[in-house]
Amino acid sequence: MYSPNAFCTLLVLCPCLLLLEAKRDFTIDLYILNISVADRTLVKSANYHLYGTKIIYLDFILTRSLNDFGLKASLDMVRKDNRNMNVFKMDTHGCDALKSSHDKMNLLKVIFREIFRVSNIPRKCPIAANKKYFINNFTLREDDFPPIFPSLEFQMKIEISVDRDEKATGIIKGRIRK
Repeated sequence: MYSPNAFCTLLVLCPCLLLLEAKRDFTIDLYILNISVADRTLVKSANYHLYGTKIIYLDFILTRSLNDFGLKASLDMVRKDNRNMNVFKMDTHGCDALKSSHDKMNLLKVIFREIFRVSNIPRKCPIAANKKYFINNFTLREDDFPPIFPSLEFQMKIEISVDRDEKATGIIKGRIRK
């Protein structure tokens, strides 16, 4: 005999499992990458490039080691009237973000997991001086996001500061399209 509770559980679990394995009906395209360095006494060199609409390359060398730094990140949806609607905002110590990024279950985890996969950036401070750090072939993969996602344009902004002074800013603009 079958239990009515088992049947109800099966009815609930099957659609959930299908959603987990569903093919994504969207793509993530990046169309602007801009990094500006405000303090050349900290950053000896910085190079970046967006290849096509998917792949980011970045390398940098610091003039002094960073034992702590501020990290601000925000993600905005760009509405049809070109106004930004904030979806995600974070202001934290950068070293804490490096150490605990694998604990978080959100957008930050997705980004840091990909950064650590394709870079030589350490998972904890300090970030050493006179060493070339790189992020090579960073990609926002559709499979890292929920299977159902609306079409939208977005802007991600990342600010790095030392002693409360802004040292570098990165802006990534992109779109999710069906």
